[in-house]
Amino acid sequence: MTRPLLAVVPLSRPGRELARAASLRRAAFALLEGLPIDLTGPRALYLDTAGQRRAARALAEARPDHLLFLQLTFTPPAPTVRIARAVGTSVLLWGFPDPEGEAGLGSIEGIDAAAGALERAGITCTCLRARPEDPAASSFLASLLEGGRL
Repeated sequence: MTRPLLAVVPLSRPGRELARAASLRRAAFALLEGLPIDLTGPRALYLDTAGQRRAARALAEARPDHLLFLQLTFTPPAPTVRIARAVGTSVLLWGFPDPEGEAGLGSIEGIDAAAGALERAGITCTCLRARPEDPAASSFLASLLEGGRL
């Protein structure tokens, strides 16, 4: 049985939250690497439109089974819609709740905005709202990806 190919797109805005976003990105990739899937896509944060367009082309050429957006901070939803259209496969949005007592990164608000924009564009998506260290994140991702049911 072939392992599913998952294209991963880490999204973040530039600013003072970048170090926290990079830490979340590393933790998310560590979890993903432990799943029985193959990953594609560069690990860099996509901070600008040119980088997002290059990513869309490269990911579309990879022909992944699924597309995962790591919504590390709030970002406008337009790049998510642009990349999802270009890749043309099932979409998962992963947002990260802020730890209690910490200033918000806006990740959850980002996936909510992206989900609405994707819906208006006629693209169905699934949303995950969990931190990488939450056991529910691992079991949710494993069940979705192993079953091919994004």
